[in-house]
Amino acid sequence: MANVADILRRRTADFADNLAIQVDGGNALTYRELDEWSSRFANWLQSVGIGKGDRVSVSLYNQSGDLHLVSYFGVQKAGAVFVPVNIRYTAREAEQQLTHSGARILIVEPELAASWASAVGDELKVVASDQLLDTVRNHPNVDPAVETADDDTAEIMYTSGTT
Repeated sequence: MANVADILRRRTADFADNLAIQVDGGNALTYRELDEWSSRFANWLQSVGIGKGDRVSVSLYNQSGDLHLVSYFGVQKAGAVFVPVNIRYTAREAEQQLTHSGARILIVEPELAASWASAVGDELKVVASDQLLDTVRNHPNVDPAVETADDDTAEIMYTSGTT
């Protein structure tokens, strides 16, 4: 298994109780906690029908850094493809990217969930980030260990032309 999530797996093996992330004014996670939460996230994704190669879009504010990392590594552990969406996009801009990428699910900040969901229609499952941890909490913290190949897509990045 060759996967971006191997980075987290190795760090957890070596530094399980060390701080992995501290969000300014917010949550802190050790490598063990990040590893466990990302496994829960991966198992949740599988429970809602996301599998290897499926596109998972995430649009979160910077202060949601802990959830961003949990989702990033969770997507990798599920063998899916991480597709970040700019939080500043209008619903129409988000819809274009989500459609182009073939995203099957979108994790988004609560205040954008309704407008973005109406823009993309029923084909895409939209989950507000404020509901996510309670949902994910009920899934096993065991790494699903999805088999991936070196040439499997891990992430699709879009630019807005400002780079």
